[in-house]
Amino acid sequence: MSDQELSQVKNITLDYLEKIGATLEEHDGLYTIEIPTNFEATFGGKQKRITFDSEVAETHSCELVIYGSNFLAIILDKIKQQAPVISGHLKTQGEFPIDVLDTIPVYRGTVNLEKSENMEKTVLRFYFNVNLKSVKNESTLQWIDVDSETLKKVEFPEELNLEPSKTEISFDKKSIDTCYDKAVKILQKDITPIVDTYTVQTTGDLNEDLHLLDSSFKKRVTEIKQNITNQKHKLREWDNKIHNSKKYATRNKYLKQKAQAQNKIHNEEIESVTQIDKLKHDKEIQQQQITKRYTTKVTSTLVASQVFSYSITRCTLKVKNQHSQNKTIGEYLEYSQEFVIPCNVCNVNSKEIHLCVNGHVGCDLCSNQCVTCENDFCQKCNYQLNSCHICKEKNCNDCSSRCTFCQELVCTKHEMSCSICEKNYCSNHTEKCKLCEQLYSSGCVKNNQCHTCDELVSVETNDSKVLEVILINSDLGKYKKWECATNSKFSVFRAKKMLGKKIIVFDKIQEKIIVDKKGGWL
Repeated sequence: MSDQELSQVKNITLDYLEKIGATLEEHDGLYTIEIPTNFEATFGGKQKRITFDSEVAETHSCELVIYGSNFLAIILDKIKQQAPVISGHLKTQGEFPIDVLDTIPVYRGTVNLEKSENMEKTVLRFYFNVNLKSVKNESTLQWIDVDSETLKKVEFPEELNLEPSKTEISFDKKSIDTCYDKAVKILQKDITPIVDTYTVQTTGDLNEDLHLLDSSFKKRVTEIKQNITNQKHKLREWDNKIHNSKKYATRNKYLKQKAQAQNKIHNEEIESVTQIDKLKHDKEIQQQQITKRYTTKVTSTLVASQVFSYSITRCTLKVKNQHSQNKTIGEYLEYSQEFVIPCNVCNVNSKEIHLCVNGHVGCDLCSNQCVTCENDFCQKCNYQLNSCHICKEKNCNDCSSRCTFCQELVCTKHEMSCSICEKNYCSNHTEKCKLCEQLYSSGCVKNNQCHTCDELVSVETNDSKVLEVILINSDLGKYKKWECATNSKFSVFRAKKMLGKKIIVFDKIQEKIIVDKKGGWL
């Protein structure tokens, strides 16, 4: 037993004996107990000598009280039959400080107190002896704290700093049973890591036993086959005797003896098949028995229960950001001086508040953000987030678009509005025009040239569009021949003078020249 488990056993035993009015004397770890008259039949006598120390048990005539001992089993059985013990009230560390709200992180928002009220909450604590059994036994004491009102698991330290209750605490049997049923369900989940660790520890021994069984089987099969092989080798001795025999009678005698030996080997070969089949059958049975022996059996027994109360300040909070606002409930725990806010989605206490665009209050784990606008979306509103089929990042509906070509959703980083057809496309379905060097939808680019550049037509040097680019770059006034074509965003020009040709692209939205390069033929 671990030191913690030993301490738990000692506390349970001594607390129970004290409650029933037993007289205890302790000397060097040896306890002499005077059992009250009305409990003599329960413990089988008026006086008992016990210890919690194995070394004391070896040197004195007394019972070692550990998990599995008869003395402890009697106590645990009696405790199970009792109603929860009223323990008291958790001592407070201080009343609700209003400035604690300033410490509550709110994602891109604020929180304000609307009202608060002091409340008393009651907890039922159930102690369970959890026994793990396969080839060896292990026991551990687990306790589960259940809020009597919400039936949720709450966590308090093993050692409770209690004071007399401020108000009377009472429970009916139905309420106790309901809390107990909840505690059992919580326990089954909580002990999973303990069971898994125990199973891992025994798996090594299981594999070793199976390996030994397999090795023994293979060894026996090898022995049976080797015996047949050895006898077949002896047939050669008969062959030598037959070959070297000079008399006819002697030769016939050896031939008969060889035939008898062959017949014997044949029968033993048949028998060996039967033996090996039986060995296989026995091996399978033993494998099942070994595996069953190592299968972990988990049992839990209620050994004690108690009731205690604690004070909280329940606060109505107003949470607000630029998109929405809502109210939620927070609780200030006076015994630990913590402020907790239950997530509206998972009901787990949250250290940080998130308010989604639809007004749901959640925790950090239940919230997701659009990578573009960074707005919050709780798990209930996840349907409003889309995964970009290129980068896989989440974007909200406002920051997503659907590619006209492939119909896949795409984020703003990987979307493009074609200035020719004026439809949205993803970056996988865009092409760059070789002449004007702008990106367009794949359907608006043919043979590396966009439809706009295909439609260049001659214009006069006094055309308003030409004059606009010359105004920006006066050197372009030297060019005497011009061609132009436009789309919703760009004006593309081909210009020529005596010793030079140029391609100019004018961004109509930014009102600036974005391409000015040599090349292009009139």
